[in-house]
Amino acid sequence: IDPDQFKKDAKSRYNIGIVYLQTGDCVKAQENLEHSLFCHIRLSGHNSRTYTNDTIYDIAGVREKLGDCFVANKEIEDKFLAVDHYEESRRLLKCVHPEDAPDNLTEMLERVEEKLKLPELRSTGARRRPPDLRKTNAEGLARGLNGQSEKAVGDQPAAATDENATGKPMGRGKK
Repeated sequence: IDPDQFKKDAKSRYNIGIVYLQTGDCVKAQENLEHSLFCHIRLSGHNSRTYTNDTIYDIAGVREKLGDCFVANKEIEDKFLAVDHYEESRRLLKCVHPEDAPDNLTEMLERVEEKLKLPELRSTGARRRPPDLRKTNAEGLARGLNGQSEKAVGDQPAAATDENATGKPMGRGKK
């Protein structure tokens, strides 16, 4: 597979996606932008630490526009994917050293930051903090496993407590 073809395809699919986004066809815009992202990843891999500044800028741009697609698509109620694309775009843009950045990198970063503040994105599940598993596990152990008393669990080995619906211990089957 010719790398030059992937570069051309990534750029043309990005431009086509932008046109579709401007005309309001979010589905076709998303398809073209996702294909552009696919081409960039095929060329540069998944490890953003190995990307050149130009690659970072290009992928961040695709991610931003994919986020725009998910925000504009009225059929999608939960805008989690938009937040995901915007946050990845922001993360990539922050990786570029200011001295090496193109002139409009700061402008692009500010634009992405503003998009993350959109009211449509505030109700998404993307901003919820995950539960503290250490606390949850400690509380579970203090109460007993799944609310069971220690009497039910006892000091029996696990194999002796694993019973099927008949009440007979589950074994490996006939030998």
